[in-house]
Amino acid sequence: MCECSHDDVAVDDLDLWFDHDDDLPAVEDPVLLALDPWPPGARRRSTSTLPLASCTTALRHRHAVHLEPLGRLRDSSGPFDDDVVALAVGVLGVHRDVHGRLRLSRPDVAASATRAVRWLEQAQVDPVPGVPAAIAAVLRREHELGRLDPAGDPLAALVEPLHAHHGVAPVPDDHLCQCFAPHQPWLPADHRVLQVWTGHLVVARCPEPIDAVAAGRARGAFFDQLGNGGGERPGEDDVPCLLGSIWGPRTVGPLWVFGDPCRPGRYDNLFLDNGGTPYVARPDRRYREGYRWQEESPSFVFDRWRPSRRAAPTGIA
Repeated sequence: MCECSHDDVAVDDLDLWFDHDDDLPAVEDPVLLALDPWPPGARRRSTSTLPLASCTTALRHRHAVHLEPLGRLRDSSGPFDDDVVALAVGVLGVHRDVHGRLRLSRPDVAASATRAVRWLEQAQVDPVPGVPAAIAAVLRREHELGRLDPAGDPLAALVEPLHAHHGVAPVPDDHLCQCFAPHQPWLPADHRVLQVWTGHLVVARCPEPIDAVAAGRARGAFFDQLGNGGGERPGEDDVPCLLGSIWGPRTVGPLWVFGDPCRPGRYDNLFLDNGGTPYVARPDRRYREGYRWQEESPSFVFDRWRPSRRAAPTGIA
């Protein structure tokens, strides 16, 4: 969806459920089993595809009590297909409590859009357009019905990933990807949320013009260390941009954060001190936050950050 690597952690668990080898038993994931249109033990492989209506009958019956109050959903292009709405309600239904309310955060919505794609693949159904838009419409109607738990994120934050990464109108012109983190109303406008290698979230101060000189020196010193160590000099596609600064180890102070401005939430960003020394987050239960900053070699960090060596994005979260 937004090409954020942190989402691979959630998706990897779903991959285990798909039986790609007849000799290996399938791991039954309860989230996908709740949406499973096939009876237990039935084979899910076929050389032909099935219509969506043949696979959503069970979803319509299972979620009938939640579908009926929604009525006929539509957007600017017209009404949604009933089967698409049933799929949208089904993938969101895993977050519904016993009282029928949805408690959601931004990562839950992003995962639901991914879950719909995986469900269609598993059910041998061709890709269906309009599912993200249907999810957004369902969320709006649930909000009108008062069935969004106030303990979750507000509606504007929930539909943000669908607008920014799935093209659901209105599409923002300049979007700072935050779909991996729950909404944080206390976050100042000049700060952003990033993710470190341990999976923890950190708050970074957005860069100011005065930061360009000091940060540029740190980046240059980091590249010099790569060249002095006999490694390959970075190419044009590997030059990171300044995303901001965070507070690092107590003995070091602030760290400059470099990365891809189009995907700033990725946990493979570069964290450099003023001398160009890279630091990475390591798990450490001695601290309440659960991680600590540790100095690493430039080649170790750069080999794992270099974007030109990454595979092409899959397009789903």
